[in-house]
Amino acid sequence: MTFQLNPTISLIFLGSLTLITVGLILLLSKKYKNNLDNFLVSGRNISGVTGAFSVAVTWVWAPALLVSSQQAFEKGLPGAFWFIIPNTLALILIGTLISKLKKRMPKGFTLPQFIKENLGKKNHILYISIILLVQIYSIIIHLTAILLILSPLLNISKTSIMIILAMIFLLLASIRGIRSSFFSDWVKFIFIFIIVLFIVPLTIYLSGGLSSILGGIGGTSGKFTNIFDWSVFLTFGIAISISLLSGATIDQQLWQRAFSIKEGKEKKAFYIGAILFFLIPLLLSLLGFIAANKTLNLSILNSQLAGYDVILNYLPNVLILIFISSLMISLFAAGASALCAASSVFTIDIYSTYINSKASEKKKLFVGRSSMILILLLGMMIAFIPNIQIVYLVLLIGSIRGALLIPTIVAIYKEKISSKYFFISSVLGILFGLPLFILGTIVKNPILSSIGALLSVGISSIIILISLKLKKYSNKYG
Repeated sequence: MTFQLNPTISLIFLGSLTLITVGLILLLSKKYKNNLDNFLVSGRNISGVTGAFSVAVTWVWAPALLVSSQQAFEKGLPGAFWFIIPNTLALILIGTLISKLKKRMPKGFTLPQFIKENLGKKNHILYISIILLVQIYSIIIHLTAILLILSPLLNISKTSIMIILAMIFLLLASIRGIRSSFFSDWVKFIFIFIIVLFIVPLTIYLSGGLSSILGGIGGTSGKFTNIFDWSVFLTFGIAISISLLSGATIDQQLWQRAFSIKEGKEKKAFYIGAILFFLIPLLLSLLGFIAANKTLNLSILNSQLAGYDVILNYLPNVLILIFISSLMISLFAAGASALCAASSVFTIDIYSTYINSKASEKKKLFVGRSSMILILLLGMMIAFIPNIQIVYLVLLIGSIRGALLIPTIVAIYKEKISSKYFFISSVLGILFGLPLFILGTIVKNPILSSIGALLSVGISSIIILISLKLKKYSNKYG
């Protein structure tokens, strides 16, 4: 089924979505004061309830909205399981780590800032590089996801769509910084729940209910009905689990929210956020099972849009437009959040640390907003790569950040740790794991990719843990 707007209506559609989102943010944040603390950590006074909802919807980014149904469609029950469960556990992990880190650095802004204070310049630069890469990747993911959905819908060029999207991301992020992200998270939450509590159940009902889901529970091949299928675990489960758990551990979007939540409320906020998040990819994955049901004779042209195609097949145009609008506003907010996180790292960890340590607050605010433009341009260049696969981006970046998973946890819990061995463990994990992952992706051997992801975590873990056992540590910064 096709559904397309003419060029004029397309521009009106995008403009309307932008005005709705910006208007709601401005309405909700009338009392905002333009200072660095508010721009980067929202004055550190976000309540636990707001924090929980923000954490849940922050973690609902493009992969949660698209990959959950894609994996259910391609790999059935185990595909959905290995995407949803590690995603949820990742938030529980970061909630546990946050309470410990905030005790050691209560007035912090970023994770790299903590690394510099405890493990020196070399590790600080390593973390800045990887975390900025992760945030640029997040922007790429959201631009790519929106292009996938909007390109068939809007009768305008991809270049025009990309430029408009970049302007929307920049506008949302620069209005209030992280505080605008918190308010856009409320907006995003409303529209996500329109999708999961209204659009998805109605689609399931119109497709035939429970029988339509059960008919595709084994994926498009029909053979993946065992939730603990060994082949899915080896080819997908290992790599995605490492990617998601390590992703949460060094995700500045989550750390930024943690530093913004009131002292003592952050752990509970993340645990509740994990429960709220769990429901969203769970319900969206049901659309993937429907797409895989052969008896329904649905035409799925792109597995990344399996859930979207199901909705196109069963809902009237007005509800399709509501669904697309809700999805777009959610992805707009997610892209703006990544920009806020990247600008906080650039402002605190690069500009204020290495370029101008005596800069005024006004200058830092200017740099924070200006850095967003550069980061957006880099993201746009990569998002234009033809036929880019979201799931490959998720796994690729996971093989890089996987090397930082255990060293980061150790650094948060252990005050005595060797800067030298910390750096060696992280770099060797990347150098040994990443080439294997890339090779596995090129030759389409997912087991080889999984070995690469395991090597990233394994090598870095072994080195850092042996250094602790041998008491190879000294501060500062040996």
